[in-house]
Amino acid sequence: MVGMDFIDKEAVWKKAAEPFLVRGDGRQVVLCIHGFQGMPGVFRVLADSLCNSEGKFDVAAICLPGHGTKQEDMENVNEGDWKGAAIGAFQVLISSYEKVHIIGFSMGGLLACILASMYKDDPRLGKVILASPGFALRMKQFYQIDLEAEKQKTFTFVPAELSGDGYDLGRPCYNVMSYGNIACLLRLAKCAMPVLGEITAPVYAIYSNGDMVADPDITKECLYEIPTLKETYVLEKSEHNIFIGVDREIAHHKILEYLNE
Repeated sequence: MVGMDFIDKEAVWKKAAEPFLVRGDGRQVVLCIHGFQGMPGVFRVLADSLCNSEGKFDVAAICLPGHGTKQEDMENVNEGDWKGAAIGAFQVLISSYEKVHIIGFSMGGLLACILASMYKDDPRLGKVILASPGFALRMKQFYQIDLEAEKQKTFTFVPAELSGDGYDLGRPCYNVMSYGNIACLLRLAKCAMPVLGEITAPVYAIYSNGDMVADPDITKECLYEIPTLKETYVLEKSEHNIFIGVDREIAHHKILEYLNE
């Protein structure tokens, strides 16, 4: 493990924010969509694992509008921009690959559900994997506030510290979010939840009962609405970001297992 004094935080942030395409055999691709306030770097370790899995998959991770730069840029985007970016990426990939699978983490899980409902009749849509999908926040106070009226107010939290353990590209994120940003996230959830019953692609889900960001009880309820849900794996110890938490190796293993079934 690298000592904290030797970690170049600026370099880690820059690398974590970069969209990427890792090449496998070029026939199937996994579209990875990160979460609210996050970056595509959260998928870097998983992408390497997928490409080393007999080289079966290419992996494409996008960076959603307003993310990966500075928090102020989030004030100039909304849920429509995030949805548009996900649709645009999917359309590019289905023009080049036999199958496009989707992994959506947190807010990316909402976008994955929307894509799966939109492209339900397209045979090029493959499997959909929802990792800690953000159907509802665990912090219920945000549902008692007129977020639009108070959109300039901010909520601050402490992001995960860099540790040099090989998973640092999954840790950078903004540590401030405005109430206006949160309103966009909740509106996106309202767009995703009504279309769950329209999904026809095979869906796999993995989340944690210890998630303090996305409400695991609502996650469970929403997953039951998906008619093609194949398997749900529930972690007990991990936090919201299962890709860097204590159960990260289990999470990576299950996702590889789902894609290779």
